[in-house]
Amino acid sequence: MEETKISLQDLEDLKTCGKFSFDYEEKEFFYSLKDAILEKYGMPYGYSLQTWDDPNYFADEEYESDIYATHYHILKRYYLSTQDGSYISKEFHIPTNEFLYVIWNSCFEKRSEHYEELLLQVNEEFKGKKYYDYSEESWSKTWEALQRLYFKFNFLLTENQRKEFEEFYEEFLVHEMEIS
Repeated sequence: MEETKISLQDLEDLKTCGKFSFDYEEKEFFYSLKDAILEKYGMPYGYSLQTWDDPNYFADEEYESDIYATHYHILKRYYLSTQDGSYISKEFHIPTNEFLYVIWNSCFEKRSEHYEELLLQVNEEFKGKKYYDYSEESWSKTWEALQRLYFKFNFLLTENQRKEFEEFYEEFLVHEMEIS
């Protein structure tokens, strides 16, 4: 069997799928596939701290801040390149599940067990939350990209994950036939 290699199309497909908001199950499936690809073919290069604020919709005279809470999440960053090295992307990450969550008006904090120790290894910070594209045109492109990734890299998934995708795929085909 020939060894699977990362192509420029694979990198573009990963980026495309990462920008679109799937339904919950499809999103979980995509992240499982992306994480498996990064763990097999990517090269870790450090950690990033992603932060974003939740707005305070109930600001009043007593507590006037626009910010209700702040999220701090540590992400493991990966290089992913084409097999020949002609293109390298640093855009990919896997969440570490290490976090700090602060509600400002009540001084409430919740943090994961290893947040502080992993925070010492952070070498990049960025503010903001990912905003997804919900357009119908993006849906079509994204679904095509997800199919290409699945059919090329499904061997990296568990049997249950492959079964989940087959169910999504059947639903998609039925939906496409209904609107045609």
